[in-house]
Amino acid sequence: RELGGQSVMIYHSFWGSNYFMILFKYFTQSLATLALLLRIRPQVVFVMSPPSIVCIPVLLYTKLFRARMAIDAHSATFNNARWQALQFLQKFLSRQAASTIVTTPHWQQLVRGWGARSDIVQDVPVLFPSPSDLRLPAGHNIAVVCTFTFDEPIDCIFRAAALTPEIQFHVTGNARRASRELLALKPDNVQIGRASCRERV
Repeated sequence: RELGGQSVMIYHSFWGSNYFMILFKYFTQSLATLALLLRIRPQVVFVMSPPSIVCIPVLLYTKLFRARMAIDAHSATFNNARWQALQFLQKFLSRQAASTIVTTPHWQQLVRGWGARSDIVQDVPVLFPSPSDLRLPAGHNIAVVCTFTFDEPIDCIFRAAALTPEIQFHVTGNARRASRELLALKPDNVQIGRASCRERV
């Protein structure tokens, strides 16, 4: 929106989420994406990856109408086993793109190693609603911003917290994503889902 464009998410939930339907889902979503692009005719298209397959109809559109494509590549594009199998496709698509946007110099170096252009955007300005007030206990407090996804070293955080019982750790994120084995490591001085960005910790 800040760039004056239109933000659209195309997701066909009626196919469900099982592997038997995934090809049908990607096919119909690709057709819907191409149809939308043909209708609104943008000069520049930002497309999010993964899934890298969604870049294919965008690339087709850009070739037909001399438009440009920028790929917003999340870290899972490179380090999630599910998408690493399609790394060859991502490499090809990145070479066709005006830029592949990544979050760290590590991923930028990888993409540039493919012979593609890459730019870093670490944090996108977002206006969040005001958080609720939180009164912190006396002593030292540490806020740990997490989402409980597979690539976060939460087990290491829990072990570090266990070694420093005099410090209170306030961990954000949805702990329902965590395994029972991981939650079993959580010491008493770790609180989950109670950190507030308005407090100085």
